[in-house]
Amino acid sequence: MPAGRIYLDTNVLIHALEREDDLAFALVDLMVAVDFDGQPLCVTSALAFSEALVRPAAEGNRPAIDLYTGCLRNGTTTLDIRPITADVLVTAAFLRGDRKGLKLPDAIHLATGLATGCGSFLTSDRGLTGSFTWNASYGGTGMNDAVMIIARPSLDEIAQLRKAAAE
Repeated sequence: MPAGRIYLDTNVLIHALEREDDLAFALVDLMVAVDFDGQPLCVTSALAFSEALVRPAAEGNRPAIDLYTGCLRNGTTTLDIRPITADVLVTAAFLRGDRKGLKLPDAIHLATGLATGCGSFLTSDRGLTGSFTWNASYGGTGMNDAVMIIARPSLDEIAQLRKAAAE
């Protein structure tokens, strides 16, 4: 498993916060982990909470709406929620130019992960595979050279990431 922080894509965040199964419990355990400096291990973009709000808003699911809007407006001590910056948008555009078919929201998530030093990117999106590399020509700021995509993470993969964070 790659070292560094762990990025949570929207679908993984939704699974962790809305489901009650072994995978959700493992994801929540990962989300509350901190690194050696006491900083949150997991990162996501504010975009994830906006995307996650769509279904609860359409269904009038007040508890989910309150959960997502509360995190978006007030932040959380256990998850590093990053705003969408100009550098992230520039990097996202270059990622899309390098990888045809990459959707803008996915590119924003990947760019945020690269900018925040994430070595792993957890997603349930089968269309995202392999790894993405930050290139200085993107013009943004990248703290990590590459982020490895872990699509549809298993309990074992999550446990390995959690263990690596503790070492």
